[in-house]
Amino acid sequence: MIGEKIKKPFRKIKIIGHPFPRMTLFASFAVLIAALAFLVAVVSSFPSPVILRFNERQGVLLFGERAQVFGVWLFFFALWALNALLAEFFYFRERFLAYLLVILNGFLSLFLVGAVVAVMLVN
Repeated sequence: MIGEKIKKPFRKIKIIGHPFPRMTLFASFAVLIAALAFLVAVVSSFPSPVILRFNERQGVLLFGERAQVFGVWLFFFALWALNALLAEFFYFRERFLAYLLVILNGFLSLFLVGAVVAVMLVN
């Protein structure tokens, strides 16, 4: 009974009914959540002015607060959600474009992990 209530809203999402987009979206979402968990665990050890942007020629370009580090994750999550919604919209109209957007979500998630690790190593 509880399982049916949980599954009911997801029945309207047609892209989840097919295996490749479902697994790709769930894997990229899992990477996003893992990056958030890693970011939450690491951000408490950062010094007070956090280095947000660094260039090897010019040095530190942008300082910020600890909370601004989560803006990077929020930006990537917004892009991920937009791509997922567009993939759902284009799934029955232009399947190639939908698959391309789903694959792009995977690359965005991996790029987020790289950005989080870079911010962590700079600080």
